[in-house]
Amino acid sequence: MLVAADGSQLAAHGEAIGIAGANVAEYRALLAGLEHAARAGLDRVEARCDARLVVEHVMGTREPANPRLRELCAAVRDAAERIGSVVFTWVPAEANGRAHALVAEALRLD
Repeated sequence: MLVAADGSQLAAHGEAIGIAGANVAEYRALLAGLEHAARAGLDRVEARCDARLVVEHVMGTREPANPRLRELCAAVRDAAERIGSVVFTWVPAEANGRAHALVAEALRLD
């Protein structure tokens, strides 16, 4: 979900990804959002994520031990670099309701 500084929704997308762990799903959503932001020509993004571990990984506070997560983390970092200025922010799950609604809708459609 891409939201402008004024709170208006710029884009939203949800899709079922099959069987995957929560962190893989968080990474894939984050990567999809950054790729969409880059296609939209945005050069400053605040990426809000309710998976604290994913935020710690992409910020370099902790390195992923899992090889798949290392791969996804590198892809997220590359996408962020292409945008220019990306700030990764952890938010509580309760504050991420619109994104969770997209997930629920995608799972219903699968």
